[in-house]
Parts: sequence; C-alpha cells; structure tokens
Amino acid sequence: MRLIGAVCLLSLCASVFAQDLSDKAEYDKLKAHATELFNQNNFLAALPELQKLADQNPKDYAVLEALGFALASKALLETDADQRKADRIAARKHLLEAKKLGDNSEMINYLLETTPEDGTPRKFSDNKEIERLMQTAEAHFAKGELNEAKAGYLQVLLLDPENYAAALFTGDVYFKDGKYCSSIQWFQKAIEIDANTETAYRYWGDALDHLGQKDEARRKFMEAVIADPYNNRPWQHLYQWMKTQGHELTVPKIQPQASVNVESDKKINITVNSGSVEKHDGSAAWMTYGIGRAAWQGERFKKEFPNEPKYRHTLREENHALSLVVSSVKSQKDIKQLDPQLATLVKISDAGLLEPYILLNAADQGIAQDYAPYRKEHRDLLYKYLDTIVVPQLKPGL
Repeated sequence: MRLIGAVCLLSLCASVFAQDLSDKAEYDKLKAHATELFNQNNFLAALPELQKLADQNPKDYAVLEALGFALASKALLETDADQRKADRIAARKHLLEAKKLGDNSEMINYLLETTPEDGTPRKFSDNKEIERLMQTAEAHFAKGELNEAKAGYLQVLLLDPENYAAALFTGDVYFKDGKYCSSIQWFQKAIEIDANTETAYRYWGDALDHLGQKDEARRKFMEAVIADPYNNRPWQHLYQWMKTQGHELTVPKIQPQASVNVESDKKINITVNSGSVEKHDGSAAWMTYGIGRAAWQGERFKKEFPNEPKYRHTLREENHALSLVVSSVKSQKDIKQLDPQLATLVKISDAGLLEPYILLNAADQGIAQDYAPYRKEHRDLLYKYLDTIVVPQLKPGL
C-alpha cells in the first residue's frame, strides 16, 4: 500500500547503534518515544525527535528512513511552496543516506522513486481543479482524515471518471480503514481504467493477504509484474511477500555462451566461450545461438521489420537463436550430463514458454520494445510462465 500513513517503521532491534554514544540509555528512550509518535502517524511531532536522533547517530538507517518519511509527509501539509520543495529535497537526502548504509527495503525504494531530486511535487492532472482536489485530498490522507480524503477523490472521479489515481487512492482509504473488501472494488475499478499499471494489482494483493486469501494474493502480485515487468517495484514486492510465505522465487539463470560482434555489413564475428565446444554437456549447442543471432544482423532484420529505422535486438531474434540451441541439444548424441542452464532452457522451451521467459527475465532495451504488443495478445502465457516456472506454489495451510 501507499506509504503515507504507514506505521511501524522504527524498530529498536533493527537499528545500528554507534558503540561510542555517551548515553545510550537516553538515546534509546528518545527513540522509543519517537517510535510511538511515528506509529500513531503523528509525523510532525516525531520530526524534531527524529532529527535529534539522526544528529546523534548518523549511521542509524532506521532513523534516517523515518526522518525522510516524516519530511515527505510534512511537505504534503506545507502551504508554502518553497518550504514544500525544501522538505522534499531534505527528505530525499536522508533517504539516500539510509540506502547507502544498507537500507534496501521496499519502503525506502518507493520513497526514493516518488521523491523528485528537485523537490517538485507530484502532479496529478493538467486540469487545475482536479489538481487542486487531488492535492487537498492527499493532505487529508497524510493527516489521517480519511473521510475528507475519500470525499476529495470521489469529487475528482465525478469530474474525471477515468482518473486512475483517484480510483486507486479511494481504495487505499478503505484499505487504511480496514475495509479490505470495499478497497478491492476500487482497485478493480482502477485496473479497468488502466490494466497496464501495476499498482492496483499490488494493492489488491495486499488486501487479499489481509483477508487470508493467500493464493489469490499470489495471483495479483504476479499480475502486477505482468502489468509492468521492467519496474523493480512489483518484482520486489512479490519477492518479499513470497519470503514471508516461506518461498524464494526461482528465476531461471541462463547465460548464453556465445556473442556476436558486427564490424561491418560483410564482417560479423561469432565468439563462443572457451571450452564450450569440447564439453560433453551440450554446451556446444551455444555455437548455434551465435549463428542464429548473426543471421539477424544483416538482411533478415530489414525484411521482418521493414518499418524499423535501424537494427535492434528483438524478441523474434532471441527466440529464434534460443530455439536453435534447444534443437542442437536434442540432436546431440554424446551428452553425458546436460548442463543445468541448458536443461532449464529445454524445460522452458518444451513448455512453450520461451517467449515469456525472454520478455520477463532476459530482455534488454531492444527486446523490451516488443513487450506491450505481446502482453496484449498473450497475457495468459506470461501468467503461466510466472505460475509454473518462477513463483512456487504456496505450501498448504499458509
């Protein structure tokens, strides 16, 4: 869920204490009080205490994260534009310091993504009235005034029924109020507005998790990845949630052992890693990967993508090259023990999931351009790949 109004950021046991603090007991007492205020969403009251703690121990990343959060929340309530900007810049500074100290939580990554370097506020709409209503509703939400926040979001939806943020945040109000079934209705509305933004799927999964519907939550977290796989946030959320369920993601690790270097239209070099050809584990098949990719460097790309101004690495090319590798593996008669990466590749190919693997776990910038049209036609295959290859089934009873 959104982090405005989140609780339990600070934990005495999770902090890194400086060993030479002159009065550790006093520090602990102050931190306990700041934690209490913070967990009551009283960020403004906690702010001076968090600042004092950060000054005493600048290596306590839990304090720095909370200080950054409190400053970002203060910015939402600030009426002076220059002060709002200064608060956001200061918030980002503390968050970056916490991250450098090893804080890599989902929360801090979200805050850094949503706190611009120049301190400019998030803009919701070019329509001045909608923008005013959204900023006012956000300020109410930050103060825990949920009814007023909801009223503001609903006003926006009356003016603009296709406003994704307003639908999403209405659901967030219900979620924060513990009304998870009602929140789901609004997350579903947000997805109807935009099925290719990941946030509503992730929030829906959180609501299902609170309702104890773990398998359904797992599905929504996977659908969040499908909506936006090149955004780290849905992957991180899925990874962390699966860990709470006692599982790790099983992302295939397949590193092609051949590469292609184009010197000119008439000279293309194929390099195969040393030793691959001599091994009796199927690795000689990687030569066909290089040959397959080399074929696309010349006329084939121009023929299959006549409207592209210049060459790029495509899904079609990678699928062709990896399929050649699979065919070569299956034709070899002297394999003593198949290389584990090749075994994984053959398994994925036999399941008809080579393209989803390439798009979700092996895409570069060129291949990523093929994702949106593929998702439009093959959302089911993308889900099947995650469901059967990457994300383990949950243990019964969890």
